[in-house]
Parts: sequence; C-alpha cells; structure tokens
Amino acid sequence: MDRYIERCWRIIQRVATKRDLEITVVHSCLGHFMKSVKVNASKVLGKKQVSFGMWLMALLVNSNTLDEMMIIWRNICIVLLSTNQNDQFKISLSTLSKMADQMNGDPEKTNFVLQNVSVTTKGHCSSTINAD
Repeated sequence: MDRYIERCWRIIQRVATKRDLEITVVHSCLGHFMKSVKVNASKVLGKKQVSFGMWLMALLVNSNTLDEMMIIWRNICIVLLSTNQNDQFKISLSTLSKMADQMNGDPEKTNFVLQNVSVTTKGHCSSTINAD
C-alpha cells in the first residue's frame, strides 16, 4: 500500500516514471469521499451551505484533467474567500455553474450532487438533497 501511495503522489506531482504510469490507477471511492465531505461540512456549515459545499467538491472530483481541476479550484477559492459578491465572485460562480452544466451534459458522467443542486450567479443555492 505504501508503494501505491508513493506512486500516486509522484503521478499527482507530475514526476512519475513511465513504470508508475503503466501500473498505477489513482482512484478513490466517491461515495465514501462525498459522505466524508457531508459529515465534515455539517460540523461547520448550515444546512443550506452543506449542499453548496458538496456541489463544489462534486465539481472537483468530476474534473477530467489536472488543468481542469486547477481552474475549478481557483474559482472555488475566489468564491469562498470573497468578502462580498463583487464582479470576480460572480464571474467565478458563473464559471463553476457552467462547468457543472457541461458535466451534467456529459453522457459518461452521472453525479447525484451536480444534478440535484443548482447555484445562481447571485450565489443562491437550491437543493433537493437531504442535508440531515
């Protein structure tokens, strides 16, 4: 297991050997990951905010490339660290929403969170997910 984790780390850091790439598939159980996100978010966020946090994490885990993940992460940081809903906040939230729409339109992907949470450019979040 230690060697697997070391290979995964090298892959993520872009320093993997050819052999690392041939024998390693980096993966995680999405169900367990999202449950952990929900449990931890519930400790510090209100019920409506939990769905938003899960929506953000669903965007990250549904990215296809490291570059796409970096774009999503950058926009998540802008949204979460903005002290007010300025133009940059609105652009970042709109970008994330458009990326979620693209992911929902991909027939290869089915994601309960992305399909059941919607976020407007004004930051209003609506969800059909039970936050309990």
